[in-house]
Amino acid sequence: MKGFLAGTAIVALSGVLTFFGLRTFDQSTAERYSDGSVVLLDHATSWEGTVTHTGE
Repeated sequence: MKGFLAGTAIVALSGVLTFFGLRTFDQSTAERYSDGSVVLLDHATSWEGTVTHTGE
């Protein structure tokens, strides 16, 4: 029973950490738009100010 509880706790903690890690994804490597889409950049340089998202 202890093993089951320990395993469940590890899975739950991993899920929480993954959730928050994805929510706070480094903005220098991704560009997020208001429609929820994300563009991953191939280097740590923001596109802000150089690319205009038209929403099309």
